[in-house]
Amino acid sequence: MPINDSWLKSKTTIALFADARVKGREINVEPTQGAMLARGKVDTGAAKQATGGIARGIDGVTRVKRDLQVVAPSKRGAIDDKDEAITTRGNAQIAKDSTLNILLW
Repeated sequence: MPINDSWLKSKTTIALFADARVKGREINVEPTQGAMLARGKVDTGAAKQATGGIARGIDGVTRVKRDLQVVAPSKRGAIDDKDEAITTRGNAQIAKDSTLNILLW
């Protein structure tokens, strides 16, 4: 059976979910003719290294590029904020500052 990108993506995703060193749900893998691109966030540099090793261990993966951000779990909320939430907070701060300026005049 020839190895295709769908098979590599499935196999690698399962391996990442099964490995306790990484949080597989936070890593997206994109294979292209055996070359694997891993994107997402990991808790530590060790988890980033482990992700590469796990992907390289899959039959058919020829090379791995890790485009992973190391972000501590305590900082994830700020990193994961959606544009709407950021805009809402920004607008609220602007309104608050405008009200303060009016009161000072």
